[in-house]
Amino acid sequence: MAPRPWLAVCALALVALCWGLGSYPLLEPDEGRNVEVAREMARSGDYVLPHLDGLPYLDKPATYFAAVAFSLRALGDSEGAARLPSLLFTLGTVLLVWRLGRVMGPPGTGEIAGLALATMPLALAFSRTVIFDALLAFVETLTLAAAWRGFTMERERRTWFALAWAAMGLGLVTKGPVAVVVPLLVVTAFAFAAGVRLRPFFSVRAWPWLFATALPWFVAVSLRRPDFPAYALVYESLKRVATRSAGRTGPIWYFVPVLLAGTFPWIGPAIAAAVRGWRARARRREGGARAAVFLAAWALVPFVFFSISQSKLPGYYLPALPAVALAAGMLLASALGDEGAMRQAATGTLVSAVVLVAFAVAIVPFSTAITRPLPLSPLVRNAVPGLVFGLGMAFLGGGVVAFLGARRRSVWLMATGLALPMIGTPFAGGGFLTVLAGERSSRDLAASIEGAARGARVVGVEAYPTSLRYYLDRPVLLSSASAAELTSNYVVSRATEFHALPGTPLRAAGWWREALAACAEPTVFVARRGRAPAAELARSLPFIAAGGADANFLAYGPCTPAASAAAPLAAPAPTPGGRAAPIRRGGGPR
Repeated sequence: MAPRPWLAVCALALVALCWGLGSYPLLEPDEGRNVEVAREMARSGDYVLPHLDGLPYLDKPATYFAAVAFSLRALGDSEGAARLPSLLFTLGTVLLVWRLGRVMGPPGTGEIAGLALATMPLALAFSRTVIFDALLAFVETLTLAAAWRGFTMERERRTWFALAWAAMGLGLVTKGPVAVVVPLLVVTAFAFAAGVRLRPFFSVRAWPWLFATALPWFVAVSLRRPDFPAYALVYESLKRVATRSAGRTGPIWYFVPVLLAGTFPWIGPAIAAAVRGWRARARRREGGARAAVFLAAWALVPFVFFSISQSKLPGYYLPALPAVALAAGMLLASALGDEGAMRQAATGTLVSAVVLVAFAVAIVPFSTAITRPLPLSPLVRNAVPGLVFGLGMAFLGGGVVAFLGARRRSVWLMATGLALPMIGTPFAGGGFLTVLAGERSSRDLAASIEGAARGARVVGVEAYPTSLRYYLDRPVLLSSASAAELTSNYVVSRATEFHALPGTPLRAAGWWREALAACAEPTVFVARRGRAPAAELARSLPFIAAGGADANFLAYGPCTPAASAAAPLAAPAPTPGGRAAPIRRGGGPR
């Protein structure tokens, strides 16, 4: 039974997860694009075929977009409403881990493992990001939790295995075949290592449930876009894993720092649990040791799979975090009644505590040296000291408490110390994140455009800040040959078709010059900093502002019929740091 102060720690962790959810603008490119797709879905009522700026967007299935769309419809357009589904899916995963821990390990496993997952850096980051990984982590956790229950509860085996396959189907329409392949590899590795029969899991009464949850959407969208099956199965799945076509490659050791940093400081007792399990490997086929084998497969199979894959991103490892949390939770809970487990838990916690304290001591003097060569704006650089101080205090406090818990052999004190750093991080880093996000979003750029030319047509010239469409709340035309600026591989693969669609936002590469010359209506043009179109626009139109990701997008205009006939003037020099400047004719800010 967990002590009462533990409830206060859990409550603080919940507050930390929710803190400042909507206090900063949408980040580019992912959040801006994903929220706009969801909003167009909510407004059109079309929950089958996602759209971006009116064009079919099939780079990802519709499930997560639908969840965000429902949130926007219920709570209105806001950053907090857009991020709420990721938070809820993270909390759902925490609850699944808590429940699984209660049946998998000794008393206290669920409580400690749930808190561990909620206070891991990678889980915290994706709980407040409008992206698919939190939902994928939830459905994969549901899949593997149901599989474990099926392997250990013979009387209810069919029901649990059916639930596992149904959850994989939901994952299939969340992020594609990876939601099926990885859990199947985990289950297979566990079965071979633990000597468990796989046949019941693949029973005809179980696997058809995958089609029950996945096939309806797949058929519905394929009827509307017959090219979708080939695109989804070949490009979005096989090519991403086997080739470098996605442009997200990395070294074979890419996920080593992701694992260590993404689960820190809980990785200390988790590694101690792995060592304990390895020493007991001779008993891996016994009932009591199978939980350790299952968790090892859950943690290591995704690590190996994505290390081999040619497409790598930190979020790919997120669905494996519950295994690390459960491993740490089982060891700490075992330490409540086992002296050998207590020694190992204390050792693992001491290592994490020492690293926490060392980090807290080193972050202040070394932060200036680390950030000096980085291309940070003055606003972001000025926010660094507050971030450094807050993180230093959070890590120092957590390290000291964890150290005392290890020395005093107090499991709950050790777990509290390991949780404190990430509980304090949202409070310590809130101000810094707000400033940083302001420079990774087009919210201020949209406001500057509206201030200069409310309601004007907006044209991206080989440029498309992904959150600009959301904050302007109207279509943004794109003059581009490939449409790659939309960050949609599906749109790029169908660019010729979409250029010819009635009412399409896509225009030919040189169309923007015709629009500038004719200027049938007031128009604002957005181009990338340092590109030729930006220099051309600067000679003809007033500079409005810079914005978007790292202020790389420059807005000029609006053009008017009279201005389009005037002679070009001298090119401007945009302001350092991308700040808006007074609008004047024929150049940039003074």
